[in-house]
Amino acid sequence: MAKQQPRVGSNSRIAGVVLALAIVGAPSMIYYHLVLFIPRSHEIAAASGLGGGYSWGNDFHPVWLTTRQALVEHTDPYSPEMTRQLQSGVFGRALDPHNPHDPPAQYREYAYPAITALVMWPAALIPFPQLRILLAVLLPLLTIITLGLWSRALEWQLSATWFSVTIVLTLTSYPILEALFAEQLGLFAALFLAGAALAIREERFMLAGALSSLTLIKPETSSLAVFYLLLWSFSVRRRAHFWQGFAIVSFALLTASLLIWPHWIFEWIHIVLGYSRYAMPPLIQVLLGKNTPAYIGRSISAGFIAAAVVLAWRYRLSSQDSPRFWLTLSLILAITSVAVLPGQAIYDHTILLPGIFLVLIHRQELSAAGRVSRMLLYPGALLLFWPWIMSPVVLILRHWIPSAVSHSSLLALPIRSAAPLPFAVLALLWWTSKLSVANSTAA
Repeated sequence: MAKQQPRVGSNSRIAGVVLALAIVGAPSMIYYHLVLFIPRSHEIAAASGLGGGYSWGNDFHPVWLTTRQALVEHTDPYSPEMTRQLQSGVFGRALDPHNPHDPPAQYREYAYPAITALVMWPAALIPFPQLRILLAVLLPLLTIITLGLWSRALEWQLSATWFSVTIVLTLTSYPILEALFAEQLGLFAALFLAGAALAIREERFMLAGALSSLTLIKPETSSLAVFYLLLWSFSVRRRAHFWQGFAIVSFALLTASLLIWPHWIFEWIHIVLGYSRYAMPPLIQVLLGKNTPAYIGRSISAGFIAAAVVLAWRYRLSSQDSPRFWLTLSLILAITSVAVLPGQAIYDHTILLPGIFLVLIHRQELSAAGRVSRMLLYPGALLLFWPWIMSPVVLILRHWIPSAVSHSSLLALPIRSAAPLPFAVLALLWWTSKLSVANSTAA
C-alpha cells in the first residue's frame, strides 16, 4: 500500500520544516521536560507531602516490587499490605485515608493482571536503583525498534535520514518523554503489538498471535485491537495459526499465574471495577467537562467502543495486504486512546503511532481531496508538531514572564496539544478510510 506513495523526502519544504523542528525543537523539548516540567511536578508533589518516593521509574516500580515480593515471599499482589508498600515506593509513605489532601486509599493499587509479573519476572532479579538505569538505556532502544517494526508492517519506505528524524521526534515527543521518564510498561506492550503487526504482514501468524497475547500485560492499551485480530483470524481458515498462537501463550501464562496466585482473577477484576474511583475518565469524558453528567460521558465512550466492534466485524475479512486492514487496526487503536485509556495516560499514546504513520503516508491524497481534508490535515499537523514549536518559545520567554505565570499558562504551552491530538488522528484516519472506500467504489 505505501509502496505507491512517494517518499517523504520528495517534498523539500516539508523536509526543511521537519528537519528544523528536529534540530531546534527536540533538544528544547528534552530541556523543557527534564529541567522545567518535571521539577515543577516534583514541587507540587512535595507540597502535598507526596514527594518522597521514586519519581524517575515510578510506573515500573510497582511491577518490579510486586514481582520481587511474589518470587521471594509469595505475597498476594492485590492485598492491602502490598498496596501500602507500592504507595511508599511511589510517594515515600502510605496514603492516609484520614488526610483530606491525600488521594483515595486505593490509589496505586496493583492494577495489572498477574500474567504481567510472569512476563516481567527477570526484572525482579535486579535491584531497582540499577534496574531503572538499565531501563533508561533499554526503553529508548525498544521504542526505536517499535518504530522500525511499524514502518515495515505498513510498508512505509523511509530513507535512513528520514527514519533518523522520525526517531528523534518520536523520542522527544511529550507522550514518549513521559513514558521514558516513568519507565512505562506500555512501551513493552507497544513493542509486542508492533512485532505482531509485522508478523501479520509477513504471514507469520503463529508468532503474531503469541506476541498479541503478550500485549495483554497492559490490557487496556490493546484489548480492542486484539479483539479485532482474533475476529480476523477466526474468519478465514488459513489465518487460524494466529488464534492458535494467541491461545497457546495465553493458556500457558494463565495456568502458571493461577498456580502461583489461585485467586488473582477475582481480585484483579475487583480492582479494575473500582479503578474509576480514583483514575481520570477517558479523554472523551474529560473533554465534556466536570459539569456533564457522568452517564452521558460513559454512554459516548460506550458508543465509540461499539463503533470499534462494528468496524472489527465489518472488516474481519480484509487481507493483511490491503490498506483496509491497517486502517481498521489503526482506527481501533485511536478509539482506544480516546474512549478506553484514562485521561492521564498520555504516556500510552504510543498506540497512535501506526495511525500517525498512515496519515503521513496518505498526506498527499488527503491534501488533494478537497477543503474538508485540508481542514483536518493542517490543524492535525499543527497539533502533532506543536510541542517542538512551543518548547523553544517557552525557553526564550520564560525569562521575561513572571514566575507565577510561567508556572501555569506558559509552562503548559508545549503540552496543550497532548489531549486533542488523539482526536485529530482519529478524525484523519476516519476521513482517510472514507476516501479509501470512495476510491475503491470508483475503481
